[in-house]
Amino acid sequence: MGQFLTGFLLQLYPGDDNSNNVGMMKDSLASVSGMRLNDSAKLSEGKRIILKGGFLVDPKNNIEEGKDIAIKDDVIIEVAGDIKPEKGDLVIDCSDLIVSPGIVDMHLHMGDLFEVSTNPIYGAVADGVTMGLSPGAGNTFMAPALLGAEIDRGLPLNIGVYQGAANALSTMLTVDELVMLYRGELDAEVAGKKMTRNGITNTTAPLIMGIKDHMGHFIMSDENIEKIFEITTRADLLYMTHTQDPEHTLRLVELSK
Repeated sequence: MGQFLTGFLLQLYPGDDNSNNVGMMKDSLASVSGMRLNDSAKLSEGKRIILKGGFLVDPKNNIEEGKDIAIKDDVIIEVAGDIKPEKGDLVIDCSDLIVSPGIVDMHLHMGDLFEVSTNPIYGAVADGVTMGLSPGAGNTFMAPALLGAEIDRGLPLNIGVYQGAANALSTMLTVDELVMLYRGELDAEVAGKKMTRNGITNTTAPLIMGIKDHMGHFIMSDENIEKIFEITTRADLLYMTHTQDPEHTLRLVELSK
């Protein structure tokens, strides 16, 4: 049981209301096998998707055993040992597969300079990842636009990107203006004068998921780390730090809020 069937297009994870709601791409159901994306049959309107014969790993509900799962109208309606298909149901054979909630990988390299001979995006999906965040500590304000080009080519999982902390503080924008930028509230004229003349960058910069510092790339001053903590807190962003020794780790803990 070394392979996964997960919700990278089925999106088998609870909704914001912590219910059994699952997000699903309406136009396609697919799976990854042998590092390739495979389309499945279309679902008849109003019918169920049945994940049949898989080994269900569900930590929240303390389940680790063979179970079937029935989904209807984006809601998991039944988990049982043997669910009988009805006419019009879409049955996905999960024999010898692990079925699990989608995994969120907070640090997933997606085909950068360190991944020249592998296919990490498809490998991650095959391992159960449904959401990956690209970590690049050197990422500039252009990172969301560049990642968008990859999305336009078609990717089998949800992705987001961090911005490098040094780059976040590299322009003429103040802390207050950076918070407004990441909230999508910064005036375009201010962005054009104090951040970049590139209109696409100004428009897509607010799409970052978080800001990352990395002592292997740069060691920031306490003052700048405090600024990043303030920006990420006020703009509801993730703060990721890549510490490489215990001393630096303790320093970040002491500076954290």
